Amino acid sequence: MAAKRDIGFSHDRIATALQTLGRPDEARSQFRIRLAVVEDYTATDPTNAVWQIDLVLCLNSLAQIGDEPRERYERILVVLRRLEREGRLTPDQASWITAAERLLTSLPN
Repeated sequence: MAAKRDIGFSHDRIATALQTLGRPDEARSQFRIRLAVVEDYTATDPTNAVWQIDLVLCLNSLAQIGDEPRERYERILVVLRRLEREGRLTPDQASWITAAERLLTSLPN
């Protein structure tokens, strides 16, 4: 799984570079590829909190660029709230719940 995780991070770095270059459509495509990779390895072990955080970060990247932000933030909240109930978030990560709630409520209906 380490190789898949590395592939996912590679797509994230490419997407970030494309954003910097002002190529949002290509960046979105790379973030979506990363999401598919992350979903693949998180499905093999849904109890792996590190991988679940990878999923949250990937979903956040997509939401931040306007790719289905409502659905992305809702999914982020599901993952983070579950990890919080299980006592598996750092204090900093737990603060992401409030941030995601705020971002979700700020979206137009």
